[in-house]
Amino acid sequence: MPGTYAAAEMAPTGARVALSLPGYGGVDVWDADQEIILELTRGERRGFAPVWNLSGDVLGVRVPGQTETAVPMLALTMDGREVAPVPVGEQARVAQDGTIVLADGTHFGPAGDRYFAPRVSPDGRFVVFQGISTGLYVYERDSAAVVSLGPGTHARFSADSTHVVYAVPEDDGHVVVASRLWLVDLSTRRRAPIGGLDEAVHASPSLSNDGTLAWLRNGELR
Repeated sequence: MPGTYAAAEMAPTGARVALSLPGYGGVDVWDADQEIILELTRGERRGFAPVWNLSGDVLGVRVPGQTETAVPMLALTMDGREVAPVPVGEQARVAQDGTIVLADGTHFGPAGDRYFAPRVSPDGRFVVFQGISTGLYVYERDSAAVVSLGPGTHARFSADSTHVVYAVPEDDGHVVVASRLWLVDLSTRRRAPIGGLDEAVHASPSLSNDGTLAWLRNGELR
């Protein structure tokens, strides 16, 4: 598929994928029904962590200064019209001390690192988050347990909150030279690789409501 992108985010319906330009300076959208790529928007930070609405026909995009956990200030239809901001579910945020904070005031995050990119599962039972140096973790609200998933990035929940998909990059000390996708079952904590092992950079995975997977292979949508 044409185009080299920095990130991909599949709509819940699976019919579209938001594709962030390198440097996050805009968003294209792959429309699977029409089999075309739409040039949706251009502008500073417009491609940083976009958010789909539930029906997959409006995309929330950010303005300069907005964090990944903030509600996107702009929302666009597929023909580029601005509409009301996309509603989002429960959000977690990063505290000044680098831990993760939920709306009810719960703090968590193992000592010895600072954390970012928290995501609450659709059913609210789990939070996945990333350490700067220690990788990915899952916080389970019922037990208050924090489970390490090891190295990884760009974690996304399945629609039923039972699985997390993420990428594990490998670098040569300077740049990422390869990356593999993994899926973890949150009930058993067992993980399995997705696809075969090769030297490509498999990155930015996300799942639709029916479990369809979208990701980037060397910057191209798969």
